[in-house]
Amino acid sequence: MLALSAWAGQRSGPVTLARIEVAGAKRFPPAKIIAASGLRRGQTVREADLQAAVNRLGGTGAFTEVSYQYRVDRDGMTATLNVKEASRFLVCDFDNFV
Repeated sequence: MLALSAWAGQRSGPVTLARIEVAGAKRFPPAKIIAASGLRRGQTVREADLQAAVNRLGGTGAFTEVSYQYRVDRDGMTATLNVKEASRFLVCDFDNFV
């Protein structure tokens, strides 16, 4: 994960998010993880937006570790969400709905 000073050194303002990738996912499809992150391809982002996406994913309880990396080129930013999925999930049954 790059620190704010590294972000500021590379860019002075928001950058267009050209691509979103997911690394480390086994149980959940990357498209679902990206949707849960709140990031959308084509939006303009700052470092705070990437950190907010990491916080949203971490808050789900489905991941024990979440981080991000990014690279910027002439087409925009490619953000990679690195996840480590929780090893244990509990089964939940709902019945007796009125």
